[in-house]
Amino acid sequence: MSLNEKAESYLWVEKYRPANIADIIMPARLREECEGYVNDKQIPHMLLAGSAGIGKTTVARALINMIDADMLYINASNESGVDTIRTKIVQFASTASFEGNLKVVLLDEADQLSHQAQGILRAVMEEFHQNTRFILTCNFKNKLMDAIHSRCVTVDFSTSSTEKDQLKAKAFKRCLEILKAENIEADKPAVASIVNRYFPDMRRVLGAMQKASLGGSLTAMSISESIPTDALFDAMRNKKFTDVRKWVAQNSDDYQAVIREIYDRLLELFAGPSIPQVVVTLDLYQDRMTRTADIEITMMACLTEIMATVEWK
Repeated sequence: MSLNEKAESYLWVEKYRPANIADIIMPARLREECEGYVNDKQIPHMLLAGSAGIGKTTVARALINMIDADMLYINASNESGVDTIRTKIVQFASTASFEGNLKVVLLDEADQLSHQAQGILRAVMEEFHQNTRFILTCNFKNKLMDAIHSRCVTVDFSTSSTEKDQLKAKAFKRCLEILKAENIEADKPAVASIVNRYFPDMRRVLGAMQKASLGGSLTAMSISESIPTDALFDAMRNKKFTDVRKWVAQNSDDYQAVIREIYDRLLELFAGPSIPQVVVTLDLYQDRMTRTADIEITMMACLTEIMATVEWK
């Protein structure tokens, strides 16, 4: 078994990745649109936009699989330059499929492409559109030039509050099914807590759920132990900068959970006049953390600002 196969058999986010559109947790309006493409066995150039972990890549892979297309996968966060467009993509797009299938380039995290690479991609999409289609995924569609937008059908994964509540219920049901398949005993309130904390980022939902159930069960205690925020808050309250930095070094990958934990416990942690300032700070740094080159530094800046400027209870 290869390392990739071992990872896919162990990591729940890969092991339980849906292969069909019908199995993906997504708004009904988007599912109907995707099923229309599947029925036609054709897709246009597509731009799938939305926050991280919401299912853009899963939808793209399912579409490609269900229309029996040949795929070239490229992660633009690793290959963002013009050489990737001029070599890998052009070579793939310029040749016909041996079986006569449609060819699809799945360009993940396309908003990481350089401006020059986007300019070349625009021309490639135009030149090879008859036998090759492009599916681009991105977190920030405003980072892609208008010429890319004009060549794609945009599928926006943002959801209304009503849709989000409906999807959250489906995510909770899916989590229970996964835990049953893994023979994990789980408290339903604990599962609901994870879903409420991370949804719509299903990647983080499954990752947190797997981490919290390593002992063979999933309880409220295992969740609290997986992200030991009480130690962090004690250090911040007592302005122990070194202790805060040590905590961040060990837990910076859980920055979204930390921000959410602070927000959920505003009334418990902070004096009333400081609460509005904490909310503004959290919102500011939550945006920065999606664009930072070093998440640990940005997270430390956020916690330092809160530690230094607010009144704790």
